[in-house]
Formats: sequence, C-alpha cells, structure tokens
Amino acid sequence: MKINLNYILVMKSYKKWMVAGCLGLVSVTTNAQLTLTGEVRPRAEYRNGFKTPMDSSQTNAFFVDQRTRLNFGYKVKDYEFYVSAQDVRVWGSTAQLNVSDGFLSLYEAWAKANFNENWGLKLGRQEITYDDQRIFGGVGWAQQARSHDAALLQFKNEKSKLDVAVAFNQANAGLTGTGYNGPSSYRDMYYAWYNHKISQKIETSWLLLGLGREAEPKVYTYVSTFGTHTKFNFDKFKLNFNGFYQFGSDISNYTDTDGKTSKKGYNGYLVGLDMKYQLSEPFGIGLGYELQSGTSQTDTTDSYNSVNHSFSPWFGTNHKFNGVMDYFYVG
Repeated sequence: MKINLNYILVMKSYKKWMVAGCLGLVSVTTNAQLTLTGEVRPRAEYRNGFKTPMDSSQTNAFFVDQRTRLNFGYKVKDYEFYVSAQDVRVWGSTAQLNVSDGFLSLYEAWAKANFNENWGLKLGRQEITYDDQRIFGGVGWAQQARSHDAALLQFKNEKSKLDVAVAFNQANAGLTGTGYNGPSSYRDMYYAWYNHKISQKIETSWLLLGLGREAEPKVYTYVSTFGTHTKFNFDKFKLNFNGFYQFGSDISNYTDTDGKTSKKGYNGYLVGLDMKYQLSEPFGIGLGYELQSGTSQTDTTDSYNSVNHSFSPWFGTNHKFNGVMDYFYVG
C-alpha cells in the first residue's frame, strides 16, 4: 500500500500567492494544505466628539492604534482548522523595554468537519457575519473586530444555505451553577439563518435569533429577533430591504406608580430600504431610509414604560449604517 502526503505552505500577500514548499511520498490521495497569512493595520485617529459629545473644557484626541494578525489555516480531506492570533494596541502604550503585556489574543480558533459536499459542523471561536451585517457583523472597522464562541451546523446547495448555531457562555469553569455576568452580552444564544436565491435577480434571507441574558445570577431574560433581508438586482437598479421584529423580556425591571416591581417586556422593530441606480461607471446614485423603534420620553404611563420599545441590532456593524449618528450604538 502506498501513501501520498503533500504538505503545501502557501504565503499570501496583497494580490499575490506564493507556493513556498512541497514535500511528497508516492501514490493514493491524502492531501493536506497549510496556509499562512498576516495583516498589519496601523491607523491614525483624530477624535472630536466620538462616542460622546465634548464639552468646552475638553480637547481633541489623536493617536495611532494598530491591529496585527497572524492566521493559520489547515485543510486535510474532510476537516478544516483555523487560528487567528491578534494583537491590538496603541503606539506607546507599552514600554520600549517591555517584558510582557495582555494585548495578544485569539480572534478566531475553530475546527470544521465536512460530512459531505452539503453538510458541515464548525466548532469554536469564529467570526459570524450575514447579509449586509445589520444584525450579525464582524465589525471589521473596529481594530479588535467581533467573534463568537459557538457551534455552527451548515448546509448548502446550489440555491440555498442554512446555518443553525448554538452558544453557551460562562465566565469560568465553575463547580456549581450557570450564572453568567461575564464580558459577553448573552449567556446563551441560538439562531437559524436561511438564504435562498429565488432567481438571478432576487435573493432573500431569513433570520431567527434568540438571546438569553442575565443581569445577575437567577435573573434571566430572553429576547427573540425575527426578520428578513431581501435584495433585488435588476441590472443597473438595485434594491435592498430589511425588516426585523423583536419581542421577549428585557434585562431590567420596572417599578410602576403603585410601587410594584415586575420584569420589563421587549417590543421593537426595524424597517430599512435602500436603492441604488448605476448611472455609468463608476458613478451611481443612491437613496436610503431606515426606521427603528425607540422609547418615548413623554409617555409616562405604566402600560408603556413597562416595555422596552428600543430596537437593538445586537451584533451589527453599526458604523456602516449610522455614520455620524454612532452615539446610539458605538462602543
């Protein structure tokens, strides 16, 4: 019996691929591929009212921060492995004779088993993005970006894709209980995302997302988000539609005018529409509108204030949509 093992080191740079080495021993076909990629992204920032308005006693901020990543990918037969080590720091934040620091972290670390050409299971820390990133985004504009610890079952064929995921977060390996007040915004999460190409011109996606959160141990709330992202592509004219509804219980309590305390409800919505017409290369004209539900500052009735009416895009790349209105969600 003859065995053939191929090890290929692929180094990627901007618009270039280079095969650095290949080693083999004869026949059969067990091929393994190792990819090594990297990223260095320094960025100078001048801040004048970012995140919160400045008052007259404050001065503008200026600094240089940098994201550095080293990515390892490994594929062999029906399995994939991927690790992305990340370092995010501001120039000058560590001493020149630095011994150690806490800036290095793992942005992604996952393994995937491909059962066949249609089904696969992905486990570990991973970036999750869908559609126009309104609800799930990688937030790549932020140096640290966003990733989740989750188990993701995936299906795909020529016209459809289905992702079903579950996640359960804990701050440490405890001996008792499952209370969670760690750095994540949720204790447990599930979602199902379905995408279907109706035709060459119409494509639709549907998302059902559930988040379980805890303000403190034994105080548990659940919010569900359901909606669609549908896009139409008619040659020079493109149209995208977002429609989402949120319901469930809020993480905070409400005390009514009689002094009775109860768990707040949750009821929010988002409707968005954007259009683009390609005049000629490279010029186009676009028009967009988005409406998110919010909480009234004038309605003081118990029936109204016992419910949170503010829609939350949860993990969306908000800067892409809000721009200078980042005060609502940034950070």
